Amino acid sequence: MKHLFVLLILLLILSPLRGHASSHIQLVPGQEKFCTAGHLEHLTDADGSLTLHDIINNPHPGFTLLPGFPNCGYTHNTSWLHFTISRQANTPHNYYLWVGPPMLDEVSVYVQQTAPANAVTSYRSLSFGDTREQDSRPIHHSHFIIPLDLPDTTAHHIYIRLKTKSSHNLQAMVLTDSGISEQTSKHILVRGGFLAILFILTIINLLLAYRIQDKRHLYFGFYLAALFCLHFGLDGFLSLLAPHMVPWLSDVLVGIGNGMSFAMLSLFCSELFQTKTTCRSCHLFLRAILVMGVITMIFSTSQWYAPLSHMLMSAGLVFMIVMMSMAIRQERLGVTAGRLFLFSFAALTFGGSITFLHFLGLLPTSCLTVYAFQVGSLCHIVLMTLALSERFIKTEELTLMAAKMAEDSASKLAQEMTFELERKSLLLKEALDSEQQVRIDQSKFIDMVSHEYRTPLAILQTNLDIIDTCIEQHRPVEERHLNKMYHAVQRLAEVFYQSCSASFSDHQTIDFSPQDLKAMDYLASLEQTVTHLWDATKFSIEIEVDPAEIIRCDRKLLNTALFNLVDNALKYRCPKTLITILGYQQNATLHIDVINQIDPAVEFSPDELLGKNQRGVNTTGIEGQGMGLYLVNQIMEQHGGDIVVEKISGNLFLARLRLPLIPAGDSRYE
Repeated sequence: MKHLFVLLILLLILSPLRGHASSHIQLVPGQEKFCTAGHLEHLTDADGSLTLHDIINNPHPGFTLLPGFPNCGYTHNTSWLHFTISRQANTPHNYYLWVGPPMLDEVSVYVQQTAPANAVTSYRSLSFGDTREQDSRPIHHSHFIIPLDLPDTTAHHIYIRLKTKSSHNLQAMVLTDSGISEQTSKHILVRGGFLAILFILTIINLLLAYRIQDKRHLYFGFYLAALFCLHFGLDGFLSLLAPHMVPWLSDVLVGIGNGMSFAMLSLFCSELFQTKTTCRSCHLFLRAILVMGVITMIFSTSQWYAPLSHMLMSAGLVFMIVMMSMAIRQERLGVTAGRLFLFSFAALTFGGSITFLHFLGLLPTSCLTVYAFQVGSLCHIVLMTLALSERFIKTEELTLMAAKMAEDSASKLAQEMTFELERKSLLLKEALDSEQQVRIDQSKFIDMVSHEYRTPLAILQTNLDIIDTCIEQHRPVEERHLNKMYHAVQRLAEVFYQSCSASFSDHQTIDFSPQDLKAMDYLASLEQTVTHLWDATKFSIEIEVDPAEIIRCDRKLLNTALFNLVDNALKYRCPKTLITILGYQQNATLHIDVINQIDPAVEFSPDELLGKNQRGVNTTGIEGQGMGLYLVNQIMEQHGGDIVVEKISGNLFLARLRLPLIPAGDSRYE
């Protein structure tokens, strides 16, 4: 705690951006991004009555040069910003002015086009903001983008008028064509990735809340949903997806997300720390935060939102201290996962405090204050998920221990008591069997997820690293990397659906939903998916199937089986050797062969390889749990087919799937 406060003090001292002592920006060749921080002159218009004519015809209007970007917190004042811009003779004519954040209500930009500088007719006027219609924007974008045409090397004046009921801060930069592409990609990757993580974890926590009937997961899931709404409205994605809905929906999303996040977090903390019985004063404070959050949600589109949000942010700083004190108390009492809860709330306190201070105008705008909440929230969410899982596992262990003690007591009493007691002992044994079945289902779920998620996640990680390198080196992102990520995400979605179906089912078998498909169409889609996912690997794919032949299969399960075989071939083949995939029909059976080259000295038993948790003798240093071929065998049995593994030609390993073809008269293919 002491170190955290020291770090916050250092941030207060070191964060402010130092100015350049000039309101002029000189565009030079070879530079793609020109930041306006330190070049902006600021004028406060208390009643909002000043016009462009008043500004440009007053030789000394009271503009002051800012050391960084403007940040006035929550205020009803209107701000005017001014800077000049010119280019060198060997630079391009066209640039773009990037203005944000997208949550600002009213932003008017005046760009000098001709001389003289003190004539209103010399300026081009553009209006932006999430309360204004989006059709007037020159470029359809999440941020406010203003094209700048600089036909000569003379200085051009640019004025920006800002009025908003949200936090009064603005960032602006001048970009080239490649610079705006890079900045857009960075925004989508960072902000969009954060939203995607929030959405997935929201669904998972709500499903867990429904499955185990736990209020903590329910409140935490709604808290994540509120953060999703808040940042979806703040980050400008609504302008891209539904531009006509921005003027009335953007403020609603931000207001509801802001108030609901505080309300749900207060309920979550109250349930997590049991404040109703452990700390009455903390419980009352959390209820006050809940009421303030609900009121802020109700008045999200009214003039009262700004003062209510200001008050809620100020209370949020106290809320952070209360959460940290309760987490420290839990850790000292030795509560299960107490240290994880402490670190989780510490991460949220760190990111949230910096963000709240920034919104209140007490911290300047910088890279740290802009992204502090995203970083802190991600750490908080991950650690909180681990802590809740740890507590659930501990509760399960205590439940099993209590059940075992009850079984022992019942066994002793059964020897001394009547038939009625023996009947009760039998009922207890049945209850224990049900508990063991739950553990079996849980084990199957964990085995499926841990085995099937590995390959798509590795593909996503590799391509994200490649994209990150491209961005750092200012190179365009190749479409093939995005295609690989798209197919990997599709694969993750299939595995997630199958895993959830198996986890939430009361049956031990995998959910099987067959449909009739043309064998040729399926094999063609398989070839496309394999070449996209593993485009760096040499494949020889040959398909010789009658286009009229039909197979009856669950596409997702059959994909799981085939991708397991391809994944095994990639892991166990001799380095840089060819992998062959053959699809052909033999009599009334479709054969799909996956062949890879192996060490001729390797020996194995086909029956053992198809067993659960069985691996070959050459698996040292290779990740895996021996579940792949076991799952493939189960899937093929449900399809009425089988799998054959054998060694051919001395150094080739063959894995063959055999699937029955459907006679034309029995097909349900449409």
